[in-house]
Parts: sequence; C-alpha cells; structure tokens
Amino acid sequence: MREIRKKDYRFWFLSFLLILALVSRILYAFFNDILWWDESIYIGMAKFIYSGGVLGFWEMFRPPVMSFIVGFGWFIGLDIRSWGIFAELAMGMSLLVLVYVIGEKIKKDAGLIAMGIMALLPSVFLHGNKILSGIPSTVLALLVVWSVLKRRWFFAGIFSSLAFLTRFPQGVLIASVFTSIIIVWLNSEKRMKEWKPALKNIILLIGGFLVFTLPYLIINTIQYDHPLQPMINASIVINEAAVWIYDYGNLFYLKELLLQNIFIIFAVVALCVYFYERKWKDHGWNMLVIPSVILLGYFFWLPHKEFRYFIPAYPYLAIMAGLGILWLVPVLKARLKAKKIKVDNLEKYIIAGVIIISVLMNLFVLAFISPPSAQELDENRKEFLMFFNESTPKEKMLITTTVLYTSYTNKPLVFLGGWEYCYDVYGRFEYKSSHISIDLCDHPCQENTICSENRETFIEKMNRENRLLFNSSYERYDGAVCPLLIWER
Repeated sequence: MREIRKKDYRFWFLSFLLILALVSRILYAFFNDILWWDESIYIGMAKFIYSGGVLGFWEMFRPPVMSFIVGFGWFIGLDIRSWGIFAELAMGMSLLVLVYVIGEKIKKDAGLIAMGIMALLPSVFLHGNKILSGIPSTVLALLVVWSVLKRRWFFAGIFSSLAFLTRFPQGVLIASVFTSIIIVWLNSEKRMKEWKPALKNIILLIGGFLVFTLPYLIINTIQYDHPLQPMINASIVINEAAVWIYDYGNLFYLKELLLQNIFIIFAVVALCVYFYERKWKDHGWNMLVIPSVILLGYFFWLPHKEFRYFIPAYPYLAIMAGLGILWLVPVLKARLKAKKIKVDNLEKYIIAGVIIISVLMNLFVLAFISPPSAQELDENRKEFLMFFNESTPKEKMLITTTVLYTSYTNKPLVFLGGWEYCYDVYGRFEYKSSHISIDLCDHPCQENTICSENRETFIEKMNRENRLLFNSSYERYDGAVCPLLIWER
C-alpha cells in the first residue's frame, strides 16, 4: 500500500471510508434475518464435512471451499451462524482493502476512487451478513490479481484454484491470467527471446492451480465417475431450476449497474482507453478487463438473474471506473485552461466529489430503494423447524424439502429436492428415515407441469402411508399461504 501522509487528503478519505464501511457492516451484521436457502445449504454442507458425514447433507453441485470456511468455527465450538457472519464481515473489509491496493498499484488515486464506489455499494453491502460465496470468492479472485501484479505466478494459480472451488464462475481467473501472459508475450518486442520465461510463468500458474483442483477432480471421478460432474450439474440447475421466477430480461444487470452507482459508467471510458492506448501490454489492465468482460457476458447470457450473482464483477468495474475518471481529468483540465478557467487542485476536487456523491447515493439507495430488512420467523414456522431440536445424530434420517433444518436440528437430513425427483429420493431413503417434513412453498411449480402433478400425488401418498404429526401454515412475504406438514413413518 502506498505511503500516505496524514496531511494528505487521501489519508482522511481512506480513513473515512474504512471506518464508515466497518461500522455500517458491524451494525448490519446484527440484523436478525431469516436464513436464506443457500446459507442453510452451506451450513448443512459444513456440518457434513466436519462431522464426517453424520450430520447435515452434501449438495454435490456446489464447490466445497465455502463449506470448509463456514464449518471451521463450528468445529472449534463457535455458533455456526455467528462465525459465518463474522467471516463474511472480515471478507467484506478485505475486499475493500484489496480494491484499494490493486487500484493504487495500477494508477495513483484509482484505488481511492474505487473504494469510494465500493464502500457502501448496495449489492455488496446487503450481502455482508449473508453466509454466501459471492464475497469470499471475490476476495480470492482479487488475490489472484494482486499476485499477478507482483508476478507471483504460482500463488496466482493457488488463489485461482481456491476462488474456483469457492464459486465455479470464478474459473474465469485462471483463463484470464493465462490469456494475459500470452497477450503480453505476443506484444513483447523480444518475444522470440522471452518465450521461455512466458512458458515458465504458465507452468507455475497451472501448477499452483492444480494444487487444490486436481485432488478435487480426482475425488469427483471416484465419487461420480466424471471429474466435471459437479460443474455439469451446477450448469443444469442454474439454467433450469425455477428460471421463470428469476428471468428479469436482458437489461436487468444494466439497470442494476446504474442503480448501484452511476460512476460505474466510467468503466466504459477505461475500456476505450484499454484499446486506444494498447493497454493490453500491461498485466494490471488485462486482469481488470478480461475477467470483467467474461463475467459480464456470462451473467447477461444466464437466464437465472439475481443481482447478488454480479458481485464478482463489481471490483473490476469500480477500479476501471476510477481509471476512466482519472484519464478524463487531464482532458477536462486542458479544456478549462483553454477557456482561461482556473484549474488548481481540480483532480483533488473531482476525487472528493466522486467519493462524497457515491457515499450519498448509496446511502439513499439503502435508505429508500433497497433498505435492509430484518424478517423474523413466523411462530408456526419456528415450531415447525424446532420440532426435531432434541434429536441426536444416532437417530434415523429426516427426509425434508426444507434446508433450514441445518441450523435447528442434529438429526441426519436427506434433502428431497424438487418435486421432479421426490419419488426417487423417497424410494432410496424410505426405510432409513423416521420422519418426512414438507414446506409446500419450498419448491415452486408452474401449473400443469410434472412438478405440480408430482407434488399433489406425493402429498396424497404421504397421507396414505404415514401418520400426520404436524399440520400448520405461515404467510410468506408475498402473501402466499404455505402449508407445513410433518409425518412419522
């Protein structure tokens, strides 16, 4: 990190942004919100890992690193949710620091502007108390960029592997580093003499990537008969599961980008500079442009759209926005001088303006457009989830649609999955289970589909073959009434 004197305005802005980000995230961490679906899955997978497969469950199409992070605190005796939120808070602050140091490494003040854009960026901030893989994987991805800037190719490979094994789309990092090495080598005037160093860098990069990825692929081959089976299944799920609910159209992310922070639009200026000034000869610029373009293309193409998916792209765009703004400053200075307008300290005022306006805009969005909301469990739903809280791992399994049980019971769990798979799952675990628990709002179905048909016939089968112990309901956030059912076999 560059040395910053206390009398330098940069010191005060950096201190202000770090304190603001830290205090706001600590306060938000105490929001007593209902666990999200994916949070519960990571908790279930974490318990599965650290209990040796006795507790929780395993969802094979999710990468494993996030579950190792979440489960570590539980393994040493801490509350698993509290530890998970603490880990997310630490990762969120690490993300801001990395955005700053990477931006400053590429161009002075680019990191400061990028941190101003990112400090309270709603999409990132609102996930700061959620046990999800977006922020941790992005921190690992930025460590890849930092390793490239420091020419630590082996570590770039290691962090690429960890980022990929935290969130599969982060696999773009290994491709981005490889591409950057090739592009820089091809544009070197001494490329005929420098092919050996380039090859060495690629070997170090791939070697680092294989440290964790190769064992994972071997385990997949043993477990699923195909090294890429989890990624194949993940692709199927993300492209097919309840897509009609999350298909907001091709302009969804463009609108979200502008809502998050209007200054991100200056990333387009940086992209133009990248081509106009042939910045592809610089690894730093390559490691901003290549992954951001690939991620943008992937998320725009993906039919399942959620603004949390876009978190990995924001740091690159924020730094590029900083570079774009700084590139325009001399242009603006020249025009003002031509009109004989005083331009002393113009750069300082522009940087201050961008930071102050960014913070105010983000506060406005958080206060009035996407305010943080703390939802508490309905009493009926709480009773439903606490029904097995006295259970022990030695008991028979619970077949359920509700992954939220991972935080409420030590009973071994079998996830029923979508209604398309309910008969297959039930048939395999019927005689190993003691209870069946269903929240009928867990897996939405379109009308007149095999999903809705299976749901109705499966409920009839449960009522016919098992003894109903619990029958209640709760009202969902959108007003829908959700039946809650528990049967004893």
